[in-house]
Amino acid sequence: ETFFTESIGVDVSDSMLEIAKINSQKSRFILEDLTRSSSFSERYFDVITSFRFFANAEPALRREAIDVISKLMKPGAYLIVNNHKNSLSPTYGLLKIKSILANREKIKCLNSYAFINSVENEGVLKLCEIYSWGLLPGIENRMIMPPAVYSYIEKFISKYKIGQKYASYHIFVFQKLDSVQ
Repeated sequence: ETFFTESIGVDVSDSMLEIAKINSQKSRFILEDLTRSSSFSERYFDVITSFRFFANAEPALRREAIDVISKLMKPGAYLIVNNHKNSLSPTYGLLKIKSILANREKIKCLNSYAFINSVENEGVLKLCEIYSWGLLPGIENRMIMPPAVYSYIEKFISKYKIGQKYASYHIFVFQKLDSVQ
């Protein structure tokens, strides 16, 4: 919010908006489901972010959300999205096995590269950048080795495609193509 003259947060959950307000200095918040109605029919944005949504959403809702979001973006604008549950990562592989053995509900995960392909296949947004980390499994956010060693290995691995593909966490930066209005 400090990098922009205006910042608007939108969520379908009033409790999530209340949490967001705690750390906000100047953002405005709107309780709304953008896939059902939009207060922004005549507004276009330079940057839109979506965190912790796509990994938890069903595929049809993901497609709807991408369609709505891309229509709210100016040509050349950016969409910044995270995936905190990459289904290809060793960490989520271990968590899936653990949930099966404990007869727990299946863990929702999102294959980061399938997500990228589905977004790009719409022909409106293009992936510009990927930031990845979390290839090495931790135990409930506690590292299994000294932090300095963990950090060094993560930085080294994340430079290579294999490290990016199997990382637990990704931030994707998409750009709306100029030719699409």
